[in-house]
Amino acid sequence: RTTLGGSRRSMTQLFRRQITKRLSRNVSRKHLQAGNDPALRGRGLPKGLENLDAILQPASPFRQEFRDFLKFAFAEENFAFYDAVENFSSENDATRIQAFSTIVSRFIEDGADEQVNLPSHHSHALVDLKNSIEDGQVQDIVIDRHVFDSARTEVFNLMERNFLDPFVSRMVERQVRDKQISEMTGVLSKIMVRGGLESYFE
Repeated sequence: RTTLGGSRRSMTQLFRRQITKRLSRNVSRKHLQAGNDPALRGRGLPKGLENLDAILQPASPFRQEFRDFLKFAFAEENFAFYDAVENFSSENDATRIQAFSTIVSRFIEDGADEQVNLPSHHSHALVDLKNSIEDGQVQDIVIDRHVFDSARTEVFNLMERNFLDPFVSRMVERQVRDKQISEMTGVLSKIMVRGGLESYFE
């Protein structure tokens, strides 16, 4: 026979499912469109959501969630490029040329599988340098570790401008919803137990 503790757990799980379903009806794709709230960042946000730089830190608990959010918005290439450039800066001189060519081919050349949106003067300069290296027009070149800095800034600004506010809105809404679920589940569980109705959940 299910114990009282077991019935309470079962009851709590049922309430949580029902409450989550009800509250989740208010969560939609509107946050990917015009439902941004620029004032949101001034409302005492949870640590790690203060700005995009904080979200993109390697140890950030929101980093992967932001990447998933961009994937949902069909814009994951921006995160992938930013991440690749971060790793590029740690390449040594011997591997940096190959890493440079790989990034340009993957993200910057016209028709690239994950092409990012850059001003033409940035993309043309990087593609021309890659072609010059591959054609042997330059010899003994050392690629500077900061060669992608301007392009990275452009992509960072694009992510901040188009995706930061809706992402933060979603994270804050989720935290509020989770708190409501916890509070409502606790209250309803106590009511059912005190009313002697827990046997219905055995």
